Amino acid sequence: MKRFVILSIVIVIAFASFANFLAAEFFLNKEFNIYTKDIMQIMKKVVDSSIMNEKNTLLHDTDLLADSMTLRKGITEQNGAQINQFIQEVIEKNPHYFVAYISKDGKYVATSNRDVSIEHIIGIDIVGKALQGSSLVDFLEAGFLGLCTGAAVPVIINDDNEGVLFVAVPFHNNVFVDNIKEVTGLEISIFDGIERISTTLQYRNHRAVNTRLDNHEITNMVIKEKGEFQNTVNLFGEYYETVYWPLMNRSGKTYGMWFIGMNVNVVKRYILKASFYCFICTSVISALLIIIGLLLYRRVHIKSITDDLTGLLNVTGFEKTIRKVIKKNVKGVLFMIDIDNLQRINKEYGRDMGDKFLKTMAQQIKYEFAGDNDIIAKLGDDEFLVWTQNVNEAEIYDKSTQVVRLLGQEYNLESGYFVKSTVSVGVACFPKHGAEYSNLFNHVDTSLYCSQRAGGCGYTVFKEGFHKVSLD
Repeated sequence: MKRFVILSIVIVIAFASFANFLAAEFFLNKEFNIYTKDIMQIMKKVVDSSIMNEKNTLLHDTDLLADSMTLRKGITEQNGAQINQFIQEVIEKNPHYFVAYISKDGKYVATSNRDVSIEHIIGIDIVGKALQGSSLVDFLEAGFLGLCTGAAVPVIINDDNEGVLFVAVPFHNNVFVDNIKEVTGLEISIFDGIERISTTLQYRNHRAVNTRLDNHEITNMVIKEKGEFQNTVNLFGEYYETVYWPLMNRSGKTYGMWFIGMNVNVVKRYILKASFYCFICTSVISALLIIIGLLLYRRVHIKSITDDLTGLLNVTGFEKTIRKVIKKNVKGVLFMIDIDNLQRINKEYGRDMGDKFLKTMAQQIKYEFAGDNDIIAKLGDDEFLVWTQNVNEAEIYDKSTQVVRLLGQEYNLESGYFVKSTVSVGVACFPKHGAEYSNLFNHVDTSLYCSQRAGGCGYTVFKEGFHKVSLD
């Protein structure tokens, strides 16, 4: 059984390995484009989520900065020196930020860039909405910043909107794309049209900014038609699976386009990795199913050859076992034991008590025949079969006498219930009394019949002219 289990598991794992190898070849060679498209769409969703997280992080940070402004002395009096000092402190910690404060009347502006005028700031849509009390973050294009992500938050002091704090991250400093690549592992670019203004791609050990996309089909579909474009391209000597889609603000205005790229070799490794995980899962599941199937088969098989009441082998299981033993031509003795008075016990004490008596008898027989090679079975309602190799021919009579006496004693089954029955025994030797199981069984059955006809409570050893001993 163990060898069969191990062999079955090895075969299944080998089959699963071969199947997964074919699947990997199929994916990579025949259906690569289909599965690559699915993978890149998944990656696009991951990038979209990362972009949203970056915007929300900027809005959250701006909100915290606006709260900290209200704790500064002099801010409430629109003290220019205090406000400028606060802005400089923010820039020192976040050098990639552009920071501006605009008073609620729009007449005072303090910024981290002195070249920026009031008109530049007031003209930003989200700043105007923040002056009306809304906190917003969006993509925008400001002449002094170029394309960027900006957040505008009202500065509330004593429940009054005193002004707006505006924080922007210009795309040209590459912080935005670097953060997304760190999360996703993909190459990211931002185009303002046909030119990369921000990218993680490298060309000759330098960031490939200001490189151009000379593909009007892509720019027309993405920027003009606000669609999406996916293809395989050669970028700086390496092939990438790419997706382009519009870079739009909240109102749907298009400023440029996003680009994500995954090296083709990385995509293949991704598919192979998925195939490997599939192989592991299918192999484990297949092995588990085989083991479960074998355990279930073993359980059903054991049940089919086991007596439900006593737990001993039934006649089918006994026959299969003995046939295997006698093929080895090992000498042995077969006993057939019949309970003489079981019907009387069932009638007098009830069937439940009769079953308890049978279980007790089974335990006594197991006690008497406790050798390593002894095999015991229950035959019919009131008979037992015993095969033993631990009794030679000269000891048969003593052993048979011992069995009749041991099993014929009185048993205390329950408090106050003492039950006794004699037994009849038939004995046949292998191979002397039958070289085949059927002959041996018939001869031991004949011997038992002779014991029963003689009145029971005795044994008969099969031979030509039966030997019968009564122990009454």
